[in-house]
Amino acid sequence: MVKFQTLRRDRLVAPRIWSRGVPSENPVWRNFANIELPEEWHFHLFREAEAAGVEFFSSPFYLEAVDLLEAVGVRAYKVASGDITFAPLLERIGRTGKNVVLSTGASDAGDVELALQILDKAGAGKVSLLHCVSNYPPRMEEMNLRAIPAMRGRFGRETGISDHTQGDLVPLAAVALGATLIEKHITLRDHRGGVCSDRETCSGARTCAR
Repeated sequence: MVKFQTLRRDRLVAPRIWSRGVPSENPVWRNFANIELPEEWHFHLFREAEAAGVEFFSSPFYLEAVDLLEAVGVRAYKVASGDITFAPLLERIGRTGKNVVLSTGASDAGDVELALQILDKAGAGKVSLLHCVSNYPPRMEEMNLRAIPAMRGRFGRETGISDHTQGDLVPLAAVALGATLIEKHITLRDHRGGVCSDRETCSGARTCAR
């Protein structure tokens, strides 16, 4: 499977910020211009993925993105960690009846429980969970892979990992702990631009969410 991000910066960040009553350009607004995926590209990428025998799906970041992905023909959805408490988005995704992969970075058990309730009530298909450490890249001591069997035991769902580390050690260890779904974030070229284009910001990550 190959997973993209369906987002628009005007639905995520403000173009200007205020400090002591003085407005200035929001640097995040400028950086996000590099990671928007034009709507028409979704249809082309879906066709290319289908031709290659690869499943195409995406993380919608705004409500209308779900309608776009339905028009594209996706068979599953990914919910990004930051949207685990975005109830209207969860409801709209759930109403499609499609399978959902729910990332849990920066959330607690209550957030996960509520998100599952919303998705289930709305009519979602199978909902799988991803343990995620929202750092790019995280240190090995931050990974807490024991969360994988703990989450599976508590919520009774298929559980995997969304991995931002370098190399394959963490995915292998996750599988040994029962992970059945692996998301690996990659970039084909270091520091090619985007939200994490600054070396201090991304710490020289060779694998990251771009």
